Amino acid sequence: MSAPATLGMQSAQLPWLFLGLLAGYLLVIFTNPVRASLRDGFRCIQRYPSLWIAFGIFGCAHALFRLALRGYFYHALPASDPDRPEFVWTRAHGGEVWRDPRVWLFGSDQSIWHLPANALSQAAQDSVLPALENTAGIFNCLLSSFPLAAFASVLFLVNWEGHHGVLLHAMRRRFGSWGWLVYGGILLCALAALSKPLLYAAPQFFDLAHHADAARLWFLWAPVVEWLAFLFEYLFGV
Repeated sequence: MSAPATLGMQSAQLPWLFLGLLAGYLLVIFTNPVRASLRDGFRCIQRYPSLWIAFGIFGCAHALFRLALRGYFYHALPASDPDRPEFVWTRAHGGEVWRDPRVWLFGSDQSIWHLPANALSQAAQDSVLPALENTAGIFNCLLSSFPLAAFASVLFLVNWEGHHGVLLHAMRRRFGSWGWLVYGGILLCALAALSKPLLYAAPQFFDLAHHADAARLWFLWAPVVEWLAFLFEYLFGV
């Protein structure tokens, strides 16, 4: 099958794909108890519009971090590495290329927006497992607050506006002597969130490729720091 025919077929299937996505979403909404929670959440957002600002800031900061990470990998990884991301910054001249029905969706190798021919099929295959996991978790999709959580951990540790002291007092009143244990766990998670950005910089700045012992420690403890930092990010997001 020729490339124009393939592109035409994929373009014709797009409405059916969006229709199936909408049908699946409505099926999940109306067949589980999460509907009441979503309704209450929507009412809460209507009453306190500033909640949208928090979601927007967290999402934007995380997206910018991912973009910066892709730029770092683009410059750090060799050109022969298959995991090296690609950036196309040129733009085709003239408006005729954007009126071409063969490239309106995938772009061209001379445009900013350029996708390989198998991009949609590969994206569909990669999204099957996350879609099943999110559906099984009944919309338990956590909004990542990284990297802003690292700044929040600094504010928490320096007792910004007394929040650190308020938390300690609340833990002691609610859990008694056990509150010190809970407080220590939160403090440990805050330190992990503060050190998490260093995990991305350690391989380059500490030259782990030529220090086997340091690399072994990094690979051993990095998942632990990531896990503890995620707990603080989750608490910060909530």
